[in-house]
Amino acid sequence: GWLGAHGFRGMVVDEAHHAASPSWRAFIAMLRLINPALRISGWTATPERGDGKPLGVVFATIADQIDIAEIMADGWLVPPRALVADIGIGQRLESVRRTNRGQGDYDEHEVATLLSDAAILNRVLDLWESQAKGKKTIFFCATTAQARTLVHRLEERGHGAGIVTDKTSKARRKKVLATAPHLVNAMTLTEGFNDPAIECVVILRRCACRGLWMQIIGRGMRLF
Repeated sequence: GWLGAHGFRGMVVDEAHHAASPSWRAFIAMLRLINPALRISGWTATPERGDGKPLGVVFATIADQIDIAEIMADGWLVPPRALVADIGIGQRLESVRRTNRGQGDYDEHEVATLLSDAAILNRVLDLWESQAKGKKTIFFCATTAQARTLVHRLEERGHGAGIVTDKTSKARRKKVLATAPHLVNAMTLTEGFNDPAIECVVILRRCACRGLWMQIIGRGMRLF
């Protein structure tokens, strides 16, 4: 057993790319005060962190590594088919500043302002309707305000959609996830969310972190 006379002997960390964060390291340090010989096993689909911190500060070795392409080839995930649309604001999006002295993600409010423009949203939704009509879709927005604007536009077009944000209560979230024909969220359903019925992912934000980008796309790659 992993629970011995000296407290916990082992710990499994899911989404282990978070383990290098200050809060996780403080928690691990607390457990190691109880048991200096604590063993830690971490699991993650995206070992890259947006801030560049190495996971070696927590994990001594990589026990095994499998590539996403290998997982798709083995039939565990659906190979994604990407559609990149030029909506005419490429240069403006390229000029959006990154936070944390240029090391963080793109400024969410600048991105949301650009992509909440009525003409831009209509072009995106026209394309979505032509390419993925009838497919359950999850939309990723930069801010809650942008997400609410998108839900309004979808409803105007006759599409039911439920919104989930960090302020959505647990009961409300459970109901939305179970009943909404389409899902709209602002940085809430990127990790640990699994709805195999989702067939389309629409990304209405910029993303500087490869790991986060992979997590977002992964919400639409689960087998039905």
